[in-house]
Amino acid sequence: LAGRADLIEAAYANGAPNSVSVGRAAKVCKEEIAGLITALEMFVDTDFEAVNANWRAKCAHVVDELKEIPGLRVELEEARPDHLEGGSNFAKAVIHFDQDWNGPNIEDINQMLFDGDPGVRVGLSDIGDALAVYPVALQPGEEEILAARL
Repeated sequence: LAGRADLIEAAYANGAPNSVSVGRAAKVCKEEIAGLITALEMFVDTDFEAVNANWRAKCAHVVDELKEIPGLRVELEEARPDHLEGGSNFAKAVIHFDQDWNGPNIEDINQMLFDGDPGVRVGLSDIGDALAVYPVALQPGEEEILAARL
C-alpha cells in the first residue's frame, strides 16, 4: 500500500488484530508484495525528464527521415506534460498528407506496416488526414526501422 499517510493508517486499522475489520489483510502472497514494491521503487526512481527526452529524440528521428518526402508534411508535436489526456503528455511525430501526395493512402500505409515483419501499428491521428508515431512502446533502434518502413 502506498500513498497518503492518513489513508495508509485507515487501511492499517482494518488489519489484524482488529476483529471487526473489513476484509482480511493477507489477500496477496509475498511474491506479489515484492513485485509491487519493486515496481513502485522503479516508478519513483524513474527520471521522467530523461524518458521524455528519449521519446522526443525517437520522434525527431522519424521527422528528420521523412520531412523531405514530397507530399508529406511531418512535424514533431511537443509533449505537454501539464495535459494528461491522450497522447499529449509525450512527444509524437505527426505525418500529414498534402493534396499533392501521390503515394498510398493512410489506411493502406497502416495496413502495410501491420502486415510487415515485424508488424507495426501507428496511430491514426485525431487531427484529420495524418498518421501519428507514438514513441512509448518503441525499443532502442526501432525508430530507425519504423522510419525506413514508412
